[in-house]
Amino acid sequence: MTHHSFPKIEGWGRDLGAFLDRLREKGVAVPPDLCGSAVVRPEVADLVRESTELLAKLVGLNVANEIDVNIPEVGVERAVGNLAGLAA
Repeated sequence: MTHHSFPKIEGWGRDLGAFLDRLREKGVAVPPDLCGSAVVRPEVADLVRESTELLAKLVGLNVANEIDVNIPEVGVERAVGNLAGLAA
């Protein structure tokens, strides 16, 4: 039988609670359009927001409605560099 799984990481389950506690202090934000860097259909954006709110509620996180993130624009050099992976 083939078993598909990530390798076991010792202490992962034990440390998950502490990780969530630290995350609860900070909150979470999931901008559907990557802070204006992507074009997203309205129904997809709504689904992302609804899913974010549901997951946040389940684990006790506050959702930030506005965040200030500066995502650098992708230049021609980076786009051309990605062509090698696309060709493969």
